[in-house]
Amino acid sequence: FGAPPAPPQAAAAQRSVPLADSLPAKIPLKDFKAKCMELVDEFLTSEDTEELKDDLTAMHSPMLHYEFVRRAITLAMERSARERELVSELLSKLYGARVLSSEQCGKGFERLFEVVEDLQLDIPAAKRYISQFLARAVADEILPPSFLSDPLIERLGGEVIDHAKVLLSIKHGLVRLDNVWGTTSAASVDDLKQEIKMLLQEFINSSDIDEACECIKRLGVPHFHHEIIKRAVVLSLDFSEREQAMMSSLLAELGKREIISDKQVEIGFRRLYAALQDLELDVPGASKILEVFINQAAKDNCLPAQTVEAIKKRYLNGAKSAPTTN
Repeated sequence: FGAPPAPPQAAAAQRSVPLADSLPAKIPLKDFKAKCMELVDEFLTSEDTEELKDDLTAMHSPMLHYEFVRRAITLAMERSARERELVSELLSKLYGARVLSSEQCGKGFERLFEVVEDLQLDIPAAKRYISQFLARAVADEILPPSFLSDPLIERLGGEVIDHAKVLLSIKHGLVRLDNVWGTTSAASVDDLKQEIKMLLQEFINSSDIDEACECIKRLGVPHFHHEIIKRAVVLSLDFSEREQAMMSSLLAELGKREIISDKQVEIGFRRLYAALQDLELDVPGASKILEVFINQAAKDNCLPAQTVEAIKKRYLNGAKSAPTTN
């Protein structure tokens, strides 16, 4: 009768495993899962890939990265197409940076196959979403095409695997899968950053705070308002003290009119402090200017005092620095 078939979980184990993936995890699985949810949730707000990469690497637990893949995809399935595109791009970038291995990504999908029926209770389109993530991962060369023809994977993934194969077999499938979520996130984010920069520069030239507030409101991207905080301070590093005061007044007015939430202000300042070492290289004295801005934000009730202290404690006491983004 031959040897009994290996359990589905063994599929990843039968593939070659990088040495780092086999080393013991540095933190308990339960803590790793909780931290992954926190990192992905923060990433979907800040869109800061570098910060997430640093935080994930700092846990020194590559053998658990399959849980990150599983939870990133699960959380994205609960969000909009834009967030799903962001996570697809994130997985590709982390794989390209050698943070995620093909083996851990494959194992993450296996875990999703195992729980897809339960996921469907809360996310009716779960099977379709997972197949789209899977096809995109193959198109982005995170997973080899042979992953989809592994008998164990086929048995475990069932119709999810079948749908992924269909997506990949469609004429020009690899090209179409670049927009599998119906969005071009990277391009739109770059355009949005440029628009915010021009809007803030126009405010400094015109001093029209009402027009600036209306323009920011019309952008219609409350989830991306942290970029306004960051860009306002970064631009101000090259401004006079009068212009810096104008920019600070604009941020206060945006908070007062409830156009920008306290949470977005907090994320913006966290990004600034994470990038502080790089900012200092470009503009010596940047830390003093940043401190003036964050202290003023607290005075203007845009940030609670305890949040300001928490940010300073994390990033000024030997915490990491993340690269600035343009």
